[in-house]
Amino acid sequence: MKQNQPTNQPTNQPTNQPTNQP
Repeated sequence: MKQNQPTNQPTNQPTNQPTNQP
């Protein structure tokens, strides 16, 4: 029995977070 595998799903990926934005 095959398990439902995600389609290349990242683990805990931020949603377009700026890096040190003024």
